[in-house]
Amino acid sequence: MNSSHLVDRRILVVDDVAANRILLRRFLQGKGFEVVEAESGAVALSLCQQQIFDLVLMDIMMENMDGRTATGQIKRLNQRQQVHLPVIYVTALNSQEAYVEAMAAGGDDFISKPISFPVLEAKISAHLRIRSLYQQLERKNTDLNRLNQYLNQERNVVQHLLEDAYQRNYLPDCGLRKHIAPVGGFNGDLLLADLGPGGLYNLMLGDFTGHGLVAAIGTFPAKQAFFRLSQIGVPLVDMAREINLQLRDFLPPDIFCAAVLLQMDIYSGLMTIWSGAIPDIYLIDHQGQLLLQISARNMPLGVLADEEFEPGVEVLE
Repeated sequence: MNSSHLVDRRILVVDDVAANRILLRRFLQGKGFEVVEAESGAVALSLCQQQIFDLVLMDIMMENMDGRTATGQIKRLNQRQQVHLPVIYVTALNSQEAYVEAMAAGGDDFISKPISFPVLEAKISAHLRIRSLYQQLERKNTDLNRLNQYLNQERNVVQHLLEDAYQRNYLPDCGLRKHIAPVGGFNGDLLLADLGPGGLYNLMLGDFTGHGLVAAIGTFPAKQAFFRLSQIGVPLVDMAREINLQLRDFLPPDIFCAAVLLQMDIYSGLMTIWSGAIPDIYLIDHQGQLLLQISARNMPLGVLADEEFEPGVEVLE
């Protein structure tokens, strides 16, 4: 055992015989440990409530509070504190029944008197490694819990922003039915609808590349541009061009949006459709019969520079 790794390790030695405590203390101090002594189980429990120990060497046969009882209470104390504290029994008992009873009380290991110090040294080293692994695990769990809280906070903020976009949607009960089924909590699916001035009803159905929060990020500039342009009554061609420009400036090159933009003049009955890299659009009658199939004519939004953008649209009655 390399004593340089054991400096500042604190061991509690519990025995009602002073000579036994002195023997263990001298051995442990020679190995670089800090040693604290307790002459009874009650004193040991009190010390564990006040100080932090890395390991306990516990005699079993003691008056007032024996080692089994003290170990059980110390283990319950450390369980509440979420700290693993190994307890090695050091006792003259050597029967199988005594071993089973002692271990059932919460001990982690057992060594008989007279003590074989090489064996004791090996057991201490092994249990300190186990304690160190527990501590590493606890630190990682703490870090994960902190990260999870941070991610939940971010998730709530993003969720609020997404819900705000959909609350602004103008979805007349008689005019539109929708079904969006995302795979995860966040996604790049987007459905926006708004009634602009002069009876221009605008709708955007989009699907951003990627999954999860990365894909959802693209929905923010898209919805801001959509509602702003809808409220000033711009033609659909200009709306498509402006949203494309906003996405290209805001998003990295690998995030873009396959989309369909629709603008309906509810007074004239004319409908204009812009479609970019999205599956075909179907126009059906009240009986479900296909009247027209419209294929995408444009690149996705957010890909082309403004001077390259030449929107092609379909105009239907």
